[in-house]
Amino acid sequence: MLTKFCGIGRLGQDPRSAKTKSGVEMTTFRVACNHGYGDKKETVWVGVVTFKAQAKSCAKHLKKGSLVYFEGTPKISLYKSKSGEQKAEIECTVNSICFLSGFEASKAAEHYQEAIAAPGNPKPVDFDDDDIPF
Repeated sequence: MLTKFCGIGRLGQDPRSAKTKSGVEMTTFRVACNHGYGDKKETVWVGVVTFKAQAKSCAKHLKKGSLVYFEGTPKISLYKSKSGEQKAEIECTVNSICFLSGFEASKAAEHYQEAIAAPGNPKPVDFDDDDIPF
């Protein structure tokens, strides 16, 4: 059985870092994921949990307002609000995360450009649409 959650959204707060009891790096933050449009637009807040190298990278590069794409395993917790209303909270333990905005994205693009420009790497091929056989 496969349970997977994918989301794109902006961080609602700066990431918080800690270590587990066994000493593993952990970073958590909340992401606002919007869906719908106009009057039917809704925001779902997702708690995101990262570990090890991903946790260090998120703590270093992300901040409130950063745009991220993430995939992972969801966990839904039910609780009662102060007013007695039944609520649900989504938490995602991340397998993969991509930084999509600001400094994070520009640094990733800069790294890619440097990598393809490095000596020994093949140069991109220039061709016309007429060269494609289909």
